[in-house]
Amino acid sequence: MIKEVYIPKVSANDLSATIVEVNSLNGVYVNEGDIVFVVETTKAAIDVVTPISGFFFTKYKNGDSVQIDKEICYISDKNNDSFLNNKQEIKNTLITKKAKLLIEEHNLDISNVEEKIITEKIVIGMLDPSVLSFPDIKKTIKDAIVIVGSGDHGEVAYDLVISAGIYEPVAFINYSKEYASGELFDLPVLGISALEYLFKNSVESIYINTNSVNLTQELFNKANKIGYQFPPLIHKFSYVSDLSSLGKNVMIGAGAIVGTNVNIGNFTKVLNSASVAHHSNIGNFCQISDGSRLSGKVTIGNNCLIGLNASIVNNIVIGDNSIINSGLTITTNIPGGEIVRESI
Repeated sequence: MIKEVYIPKVSANDLSATIVEVNSLNGVYVNEGDIVFVVETTKAAIDVVTPISGFFFTKYKNGDSVQIDKEICYISDKNNDSFLNNKQEIKNTLITKKAKLLIEEHNLDISNVEEKIITEKIVIGMLDPSVLSFPDIKKTIKDAIVIVGSGDHGEVAYDLVISAGIYEPVAFINYSKEYASGELFDLPVLGISALEYLFKNSVESIYINTNSVNLTQELFNKANKIGYQFPPLIHKFSYVSDLSSLGKNVMIGAGAIVGTNVNIGNFTKVLNSASVAHHSNIGNFCQISDGSRLSGKVTIGNNCLIGLNASIVNNIVIGDNSIINSGLTITTNIPGGEIVRESI
């Protein structure tokens, strides 16, 4: 018997989670209820426990990003991992007639397509943008922006873009696959290969919204090499002091407050109704979750997660790669790499 283990879904906004701890080795016997992983979502750190006893097997390691609806590990009654490779090869795929004609016409490789039924719409999304009936991007559009993220994350970014009224969104990029198709908010959803096409058509700004640091960094490197700019997105119902500094691709949500002389690093998010008081410094790739309160002169390192409604008193320093769980009050410095589960 083989039992698949999944990451618990705690928020509709989370499509994936990042592994921060792997507490077992392949082939080791674990007991029902053992914590085998600690994963990080956009909101908190989550323990993944085994539903049954048996031998533990996984393909993942620390730092990997795992989709919420994908198995993170297997518990087997036999100490044999041969099923891991076989499991990835099992696939029953149907191809519609119109899709098959397009695949043959353009000599497309469909080996990485995950859908069980491949339709004409899916195949069209695999084609290079230059062969699509893609709507023209007028050269006269000022401050056009493309949003990387076509699910919940893309919708959140779109709302901020529309709210601010500075940029005009012209397309979404589906970053989870090599291809994409369809529409969102009456805008085309394209694949990663469309980035160069869009840039050549006068789309010079981009906003990347994922919940994986590694993926965001990879997408940034690609877009930066093309020549894109990475402006911050600031909701019209937020407040950011004119004396504060925002890095590249920063998000400031509705109701958020950023006080005087605050520095916020690249790709950091200050979400809805969170506040960062005067003379604080926030690193790169951080998330200050909804309702969190940071007092004056707080320092947050890189790649930190401050959970929902957490409070951090003045002059506190939190080291790189730390997680503060939701609702906690922090009154002492936190070293790097810590997962804080209780107020201290």
